[in-house]
Amino acid sequence: MTQNAKVISVCGDEATVSVIRRSACEGCKQKNLCAGMNDGCAEQKELITTVKNPVGAGVGDEVVLSTPTSLVLTNAFCVFVLPIIIAFLSYFLLGLFALETGIIYLLTICMFFVSCGVICFILDRIMKKDKKVEIVKILKEEN
Repeated sequence: MTQNAKVISVCGDEATVSVIRRSACEGCKQKNLCAGMNDGCAEQKELITTVKNPVGAGVGDEVVLSTPTSLVLTNAFCVFVLPIIIAFLSYFLLGLFALETGIIYLLTICMFFVSCGVICFILDRIMKKDKKVEIVKILKEEN
């Protein structure tokens, strides 16, 4: 997966970049007719992150970032699918203890949210420790 960014600062072999997160509606031909545009769907947000800089980009350069597809898919699975699997497993395991249905539901919901938090925390730590996103190309150099 690639994305354009602008280098804010450089420190050794790493660079801090600003990425403009565009909405999913940006590429849609029907976006002017969509009710979702009124719900803030069109807003752009800035994301600042630190990435590897093997090409030697400088401050102000516009660059292309690359993220391994396997990393994107693994993170998506961990954040969106794994908590649901954990919730289902906890529901069935709690059902074995013959608890009241209401208690089972409450504990399952708690397991879902706790697992979401723990998984996101662990992924955040891993991503900060081992940066896999890197600059692969300089589009426009700042003079």
